[in-house]
Amino acid sequence: THNPNSNPGSALKLARVLREKRACELRLSGLSYQEIAEALQISPGSVGTMLIRAEAEFSILYERQQRRGRSAALLQIAKERQ
Repeated sequence: THNPNSNPGSALKLARVLREKRACELRLSGLSYQEIAEALQISPGSVGTMLIRAEAEFSILYERQQRRGRSAALLQIAKERQ
């Protein structure tokens, strides 16, 4: 099994990602930046930064997944034409 304590950088990144995920969930549920800040015990300005960072990361992952999907579809078409 993987021990997250073996790499402190990984543990910090995981904590950041989980916090960003929670901020997104709270925002999507209708909470204001102030309410999110209070729930996560951070400043309202940090909420905006966190949401922007999460959106950027999501966009990168989504685009990567879309490229993989197109590549797989093209390979399938090529196989079917053989």
